[in-house]
Amino acid sequence: MQLWHTFDPAEAATLGRALAGAPVRAATRAVAFERAQNVLRAALERGGDECPDVARVDAAWIPGLARRGLLAEAPPELLSGAAVEPAAAALAEYEGRRYGVAQTFGCLAVIERGGGGAGVALQSLDQLGERLVGGCVAADADGGPRCEVALEADGFWALPWIFAEGGALVDPAARTVSIDEAPAQRALGRLAALARGRALAGDPVAALARGELPLVVEGPWVLGRLGGSEVRVTAFPAAPDGQPSAPVVGQIWVVGRCSRAPTRAWRLIEHLVSAPVAARFARETFAPPALVAARGEAPAVVQAFVTACPARTLPRHEISSALFDDLTPAVGAVLRGEATPTEAMVDVARGWRRRLAALEAP
Repeated sequence: MQLWHTFDPAEAATLGRALAGAPVRAATRAVAFERAQNVLRAALERGGDECPDVARVDAAWIPGLARRGLLAEAPPELLSGAAVEPAAAALAEYEGRRYGVAQTFGCLAVIERGGGGAGVALQSLDQLGERLVGGCVAADADGGPRCEVALEADGFWALPWIFAEGGALVDPAARTVSIDEAPAQRALGRLAALARGRALAGDPVAALARGELPLVVEGPWVLGRLGGSEVRVTAFPAAPDGQPSAPVVGQIWVVGRCSRAPTRAWRLIEHLVSAPVAARFARETFAPPALVAARGEAPAVVQAFVTACPARTLPRHEISSALFDDLTPAVGAVLRGEATPTEAMVDVARGWRRRLAALEAP
């Protein structure tokens, strides 16, 4: 079997140990995450000897790959009777069909130093903003040294702030874009106010580990850098209607339609998502397991992340994998004071409407 993945070196080492006990032999290929979607799609289209029999993909890539007929549907009997965390199960589906099995999932949550797993719930964005800033007093307009805060010029990082203000992104079925409406502008205005007179930390996770920041808003993928058990996790404040504001993302094991041995490929995936292997990944890499049976063996901080990530997903549409091409530079411009929230979100909405039209074109 040819197995493609985007694991970092530590995760790849865990994968190697997991494959040692697999019922099917596999040769692995690591692909840098930022290139993986395009590289994988090209390989699936070519097929032949280069076909990735098994691949670990970002959940946002599944709609585009499935729509092009590049993924095999998962057999109904796969993991029959095994419970998968609800937040993770939907990530492997597209238009009512299942194209794989979630290996891990997560969302952005509030992480602060100190053991114990779960932290004290934050009730509002105001409270979170105050905690993020901590003792960092804004410098005046004349300049002077600026202290650092854990704000990130990243589109994905801004999403829970937008949802917590009651905002919405895009509805591909209705062909509507809402990112330029008042809630999203309020969210970006709030972030701009927090950034004004302060510096954005170059590496917030490292600064938190050194005790230089009170907390960060990050996902479980940073737990290894923080010592895992040495931090507490709190869910991001909820949206006005009580729904979760941090969207769930995940990594899914899939089989290429071009695979010459799909039955063996699914056997390999069944091993990779089994409770013993999922528990190993949770212990060694702090990856929240999608399989419920593996949760009990996970460290307390990983279990806290599972609790902090209830099921809110991004639109199950091909556009979801491209949303941040427009949103990330816009968020950066707002935080640097180069654009107003209104200007930035209007530009993003214009870009998303172009993308929707292009995807719908014959």
